[in-house]
Amino acid sequence: METATIILRIAVILSAVITLGYVIAMCLKKQVKRAMLVGGMMIICPILGPFIFAVSYLLMQIFKRTNVAFLSREELSFNREKVKVQLGDDLQRGLNKVPVEEALLESSNENMRRVLLDVLKTDIEGAVPILVDAVNSEDSEVSHYASSALSDVLAKFKRSQKKYDELYWQNEFDQELLKDYTQLVLKYLSFGILSDMEQNQYLDLYEKLMRKRHQDFKEGLAAEEYEEWILLLAKSGRPEQANKWLSLLNIAHPVHLATWRAKIKFYYGQQDYVLFEKTIRDIKNSSVFLDAETLEIVRYFQFID
Repeated sequence: METATIILRIAVILSAVITLGYVIAMCLKKQVKRAMLVGGMMIICPILGPFIFAVSYLLMQIFKRTNVAFLSREELSFNREKVKVQLGDDLQRGLNKVPVEEALLESSNENMRRVLLDVLKTDIEGAVPILVDAVNSEDSEVSHYASSALSDVLAKFKRSQKKYDELYWQNEFDQELLKDYTQLVLKYLSFGILSDMEQNQYLDLYEKLMRKRHQDFKEGLAAEEYEEWILLLAKSGRPEQANKWLSLLNIAHPVHLATWRAKIKFYYGQQDYVLFEKTIRDIKNSSVFLDAETLEIVRYFQFID
């Protein structure tokens, strides 16, 4: 009986030490709410509580790496495949509120042509993603309309780019001109309608323009602009360049939301789960106000301590 009493006392003391250690560790991590919640459970169940928590924590650590590596990208907001083209109210009414993508996929050839012509009467640049899909249509007339429209878009871009280039070399210290020039090039790079050679050519041009802005007009270069550029470089198969710009962004805007977003998207895309997990932990322990997208990502990866 005395032996059983001694064992019970030792178990209770160990339970109390584990509970106290856990609460202190969580408070140091600024996770007070979690410390009170789990710590309270351990106090209510002095021996069983810490045991259940320790076992569950151990199992989570064993399987955590696997969980990260095989997460479904479809569940995440930064999966580009989840992005839908949004059309203006006027265009929606003109198409009787039938989504353009569905109309192009499911309608008869005659309706497909009518839908596409309606689209071409609006802002063609805003309809580029639709035109890209329409190029692959089985209807040769729809494909021809879309190809012609994309050719016009590219021609317009090259005329605008040439004018901006001439103006830039005459006024290379005009901050607003340089900003407008970079935004023009970025927009068309993001469309993904350039040939591989032209895409690389304009990526190099954009790199030069961004370096100019970073060196001479850093105070006017928003964190979101760094972020867009970093993600475009990563998508274009230039991860080393993207990583360098990520370092520059971290120096220029160390506590900005766009910096956190760029990090988690870049590290996840590069399958660098060590830095990805570290970034998630840093976000949890920071005081930065999260937007809906980033909050969704952090909640999805809530198992990362």
